[in-house]
Formats: sequence, structure tokens, C-alpha cells
Amino acid sequence: MIYIYDGTWDGLMCLIYKTAEDGAVPEEILRHEGTQGLLFEAVRVDNDPRVAEATAALLRQRVSGPMWADVWFALLSDDGADLAIWHTLERAWNRGRQAELDLVDPCIDAVRRAARHTGGEYNKYLGVTRFKDVGGGLYAQVEPDCDILPLLGRHFASRLSDRSWMIHDLRRGRAAVYDGKDWRLADVELSRVPQATPEEKQYQELWREFYRATTTRQRLNYRVQRTHMPKKYWKHLVESPGESR
Repeated sequence: MIYIYDGTWDGLMCLIYKTAEDGAVPEEILRHEGTQGLLFEAVRVDNDPRVAEATAALLRQRVSGPMWADVWFALLSDDGADLAIWHTLERAWNRGRQAELDLVDPCIDAVRRAARHTGGEYNKYLGVTRFKDVGGGLYAQVEPDCDILPLLGRHFASRLSDRSWMIHDLRRGRAAVYDGKDWRLADVELSRVPQATPEEKQYQELWREFYRATTTRQRLNYRVQRTHMPKKYWKHLVESPGESR
């Protein structure tokens, strides 16, 4: 049987509950956005926060902290690891934390690889997310492969708590929005990109000049530079690595 859910954490927990209730092992697990024109019979899982919370509480007793984090990061990877996540949690439920020691289990391995993908991209975006003052708040654009917006929102809510800000994921049309007290995720479609204030533009130019002035051109190695920070991350930087040529 094919199961369809919304790809969220609550949705995953409701999916786990639904398959247990049905006594079923999914043949495939799909997310709503990838099911247009689906020809086969499928079970659509509805979200229920109470069911999600209760299911998570039960599973958490059988899963270690590191594996719990890996499951969450794998869910955010958008690597199509949903079925592997289900099997990993099913093994943990039946065998407890002993299941996590099975290093050759393909499902557990797939979850860990997907989690590393998310973690690696999250760490990169901590260094390349650039905010600009647009008047009344800060604004940043990102286009990550993984759905790391919940991770970025949580991080910057604790590190940048003295200003209102928005981190806009252009690929997904969503944003992490902080109002000075709390942050939340919201669907966002902007008709135009917020423009930097005149003072912000001056600061940006000063930063670009600093970048150019401190670059030792004779020691530039663009191949190594792209290895550590691929060009896909350059788009939204104030300083463009290519400017130092």
C-alpha cells in the first residue's frame, strides 16, 4: 500500500500511527506535492497534533537522542528518505536502541546519509546567510537544497533576537519570520524583493571594499575555493568571490 502525507514532523508521526493502526508495511511513502496524477490506490494521512504528540512520546522512549535527531534531519533533507525513515523507526520500536547498532542496515544508513546532507548544508548556510536592513527589519534570501528553514529560524531567533527579521526560502516560497519575541514559519510570496536602505547600501559597499582589499590575488585558487563553497552559495552574498579577480 502507498501512503501519502504532508512531509512535516507531525505528519510523519501521524503516518507512523496510521500504519500501526492498519497493521501495514508501506510499499511506498509519498509527499502530497509529488502525487499529481498518481494512478495507484493510496492512503492519505491526515494530521492530528494530539496523535502526533502521543506517537512521538512513545517512540522517544525507544530511540536515542542522536538517532532522533538523525530522523528529523533526514526528514528535512528532501532526499526521498521517507520510506527509510519509516523502516528505521519501525526497527527502533521492535528492537529498541539495539537496532541503531546495525551499521549495515540499508535503511538506517540511508537515514544517516540524508541527515548528514541536511547538517552539512545547514552549517554552510550559517556562514553564508546574509541579512540586509530594509527599514523596519532585516531580510535574507536563501535557496537551500534541504528544507533547513526550521533550523535557521531556531538558530537566528537565539542569536539575532534584538531585531525583527525574515529569512526567505525562495525555492519553497516559505519564510522564517521573527517579530522580536517569537519566530514562526509562514508561506510567503513577495511581489518584489525588499530594497536595502541607503545606509545599508553604504555598509554593503564598505564590506565589498574590505573583501577586495584583504584578498591576496596572487594566492587565489578558485578551484579550492569552489570546493569549500560551491558557486550555488555565491548568489546571495554581499561580497562575490569572483569580485576579487
